[in-house]
Amino acid sequence: MTKDQLYSLFLKFRDGSITEEELRILKLFISADSGNAWLRELIENFNDEESAEFLSDTDSDALFDKILVSVRDEKKLARPIKYINKIVILTGAIAAILLLCFSLFFPGEFNNDDKVVLAEVVPGRPKGNLLLENGEIINLDQVQSDTSIVLNGYTITVLKNGELKYTLSPNQNSNTPIYNTIVTPKGGEYTLSLPDGTKIWVNSSSKIRYPLNFGHSKREVELEGEALFEVASLKFNNSYIPFIVKTGDQNLEVLGTTFNINSYGKVISTTLVEGAVRLSFGDENQQLLKPNQQANYSSSHKKVTIKEIDPFYTIAWRNGVFAFDEMSIENVMEVLARWYDIEIEYQRDIKNIKFTGSISKYEDIGEVLEIMELTKDVKFKLIGRRVIVM
Repeated sequence: MTKDQLYSLFLKFRDGSITEEELRILKLFISADSGNAWLRELIENFNDEESAEFLSDTDSDALFDKILVSVRDEKKLARPIKYINKIVILTGAIAAILLLCFSLFFPGEFNNDDKVVLAEVVPGRPKGNLLLENGEIINLDQVQSDTSIVLNGYTITVLKNGELKYTLSPNQNSNTPIYNTIVTPKGGEYTLSLPDGTKIWVNSSSKIRYPLNFGHSKREVELEGEALFEVASLKFNNSYIPFIVKTGDQNLEVLGTTFNINSYGKVISTTLVEGAVRLSFGDENQQLLKPNQQANYSSSHKKVTIKEIDPFYTIAWRNGVFAFDEMSIENVMEVLARWYDIEIEYQRDIKNIKFTGSISKYEDIGEVLEIMELTKDVKFKLIGRRVIVM
């Protein structure tokens, strides 16, 4: 880590915009002797009015004593403590604040007590890792908006709205396939605009591998998790090039349409919004879907069922909304867990409780839980990143 990177992380910590991953990196750096010399120099020179005002209301001695208590048994942090000198009030106070916050975010690493952890739960946002054809991994969180990355045969542009736009080079050889893979974590999502005009919304906790230069016979992608597709029609010699999505045992073939595939659980749910698709399941069994139909395929039972549905509830996530129609509380909590990156604990049997309603995905988790409590059938308790269903 460079001094500039450390300074940037410190600014983010001060302003409250630091991510969990950045906080982890900063914590590890402070825990090392090599980091403390830089940190001390940074803090001593970090003397702006905002910091001075913040520290004037802080009892540095009390904070220092709290830190000593919280880390006294930690061999890992024994040496960094010696750099915290109460003679240097500014250094000691800010370092104490940092370490105290780290002990709240990472309780298992700082003490052995069973304490209630206060952690901020925020809605998901565009984030993920991009795996290139050459094996290189790009952390999209570290790429600034409106940045173009020029690679061999194509260009990737990261737009402000959390979208990756691909452009092929004019002289790119279509006979040599180029594949990219995007992996979204809990609390992440991304939108892909492929060179053929196809657009894919990738939901949280999902992985999709896709070609950039499509051949003349087919366009094939591989999906784990959930994604919504708007497939552009593509022709070669007056013949349509089919678009194929492989999800476990299921193959979906389409010429141009809009559909959603959800494969989080044991059942693969495919919802057709418009157009037409043909599903196959590793044997001669094929199914044609019409708009407003949903196919649910169980790979364990090798069985598919088709039903009429309102696709609004299935694709609402793409438009920034949670929408549930008589969905079990358990399934609702699974959706929230992926989006807010939280853990769910049940203290009662909730199998027969259903929920219907819609709310913005970008609401505070507390607001979402309060709305669900209006059913009078369930109550929630938020402790750190764990939601207890009561």
